[in-house]
Amino acid sequence: MRKEMFENVLQNDENIIWSDGINSLSYYFNHLFSFLFYYAIIWGFFCFMMNYFYTVSQSTTYSFGLFFKVFIIVFIFGTVLYTVCSLLNSSNMFFAITDKRIILRKGFFGKKYYHYSLNNIGNCSVEGSFFDKKGKNGSATLKIMVKNFYTDTSNELLTSLLLVENLNNAYQAYNVLSEKITDNDSFRVKINSEQS
Repeated sequence: MRKEMFENVLQNDENIIWSDGINSLSYYFNHLFSFLFYYAIIWGFFCFMMNYFYTVSQSTTYSFGLFFKVFIIVFIFGTVLYTVCSLLNSSNMFFAITDKRIILRKGFFGKKYYHYSLNNIGNCSVEGSFFDKKGKNGSATLKIMVKNFYTDTSNELLTSLLLVENLNNAYQAYNVLSEKITDNDSFRVKINSEQS
């Protein structure tokens, strides 16, 4: 339990029931594919533009050598930048369940806290990815349906899906949170009353 990460935002009579951080390695590899996808799109556009300009000069050997050098430099720089940002972000991400609410802490450099009252949670589920740790206490993504207090043009209540990705001991968090919201009829009552 990493209770010290939430001391600044806890109320006087609030107690943390469960807390943990995220699995940095799982977080890194799960987001690596997104990084490579965006890199491939940008690199494809860059190659198209370079090929267009160098076709005019008919310097095929020169353009291939330049493409290769730029590819290596940009890929190394991008990978180092992605690794640093991923480690900074994952080292600051923590999730806590208190006797009143859930709290998510994250941020690259600063600390941002997001919290939702237990009364405003509809349901939750847990889903492990290929890169998550396996086993009873493995990491996984915790999906929590929360009421967001915003309405659309038809004045219907909207809900949001809060994702806590690659959370360590996610199955424990799921069990603790499920027990807290099992008898939570206030979420459904509020939705029905506000939609009618």
